Amino acid sequence: MTSSINILVNKLLKSQWKIIDNTHIAQLLSKISDEPFSDAKVYKITHNLKNKWYLISLKKNTFLITNPNKHLDEDEITLQYYWELLKKHCQTYITGSRYIGWIKALEFHLQNYEIPDNIDIVNTYKNALEVIIFDKTVAYKRYTHKQNNIFNKVKKYLINQKIGKYSFPIAPLELAMLEALHNPWTVQTTLINEYIKKILRKHKKNLNYSFFEMILSQNKHHVGVNRIYQLSKHIDPTISEKLHTILKKYSFIMQ
Repeated sequence: MTSSINILVNKLLKSQWKIIDNTHIAQLLSKISDEPFSDAKVYKITHNLKNKWYLISLKKNTFLITNPNKHLDEDEITLQYYWELLKKHCQTYITGSRYIGWIKALEFHLQNYEIPDNIDIVNTYKNALEVIIFDKTVAYKRYTHKQNNIFNKVKKYLINQKIGKYSFPIAPLELAMLEALHNPWTVQTTLINEYIKKILRKHKKNLNYSFFEMILSQNKHHVGVNRIYQLSKHIDPTISEKLHTILKKYSFIMQ
């Protein structure tokens, strides 16, 4: 057993700073020994390697191969591996189309690329809250409707966001504003309003008003469009006038 562990350590050290899961560790063990390894043995060996700092646990069954002589803290690891893990997590645990929405999409449109505590991924597969790395989570949200496939309606408006060597589809700024305004936490309301004001100032000539018409015609985001309309009154009269016309045609005006 000890010789097998030593061989495993040598193999791991050749792949320092790469991500590995428990299945891959079990496969490596099976290749270097004729002795069968039960799940319990693999767990015990993995635990031992973690205690000796050859592995750092990123989340359940997922590890970073490290060097015991060089320590990285959680913030450094998160900064370096977050987007890679998010990409792999989405590819592994959900099927079909998806996009980054809500507040993070709003921040992308403001060139804010900070790693969030939680990121919202809209999809047609499942609702779930799952761990990406350490205490960082992803909230999967299904965007479906009993009568209309809303996801397919918004799909053609999605934008490709490049982050390092990874690309993610994100909500267009009109949808990002509406999603962020949908039942926000009280502590988030002020921040979201400020984000939207900045976007209205920055993108006032590029707003896609046909998107607002489309989403209202699907009986979605009536309150959100009204809130953007109210905020736009303090930014640009042209925006508020156009939104007022759209609301009168497809929705209602909130007082």
